[in-house]
Amino acid sequence: MSDVPVVGDSLRDLQAGAALGCPTHLVRSGKAAHLDPLEIEALCRQVPGTAVHADLAAFAEFLIQRERKERGTAGESDSSFAGLE
Repeated sequence: MSDVPVVGDSLRDLQAGAALGCPTHLVRSGKAAHLDPLEIEALCRQVPGTAVHADLAAFAEFLIQRERKERGTAGESDSSFAGLE
C-alpha cells in the first residue's frame, strides 16, 4: 500500500491511510476548509509526512505532475489525441 495515496479532509481520513502504510494527502476543502494554517500544521503533526493541497483539483494535478516526472515526460500530453486538431 506504500504506493497508494490516501486523500482526505479530516484527521480520521489521514489516520486511516497512515494505518495502512499509505502516503497521506490533506485537501483544504470539505471539512478542512475552515481550518486556519496553525490548525492544519497541528493536524499534519499528528500524521507525519502528510502533504497538503488546496483542493481535489490541486491533488490531482500533483499526481499528474509526479507521474510525468517519473516517466520523464514533463510537459507532454498523456492523451493519445494530443496531436489531433
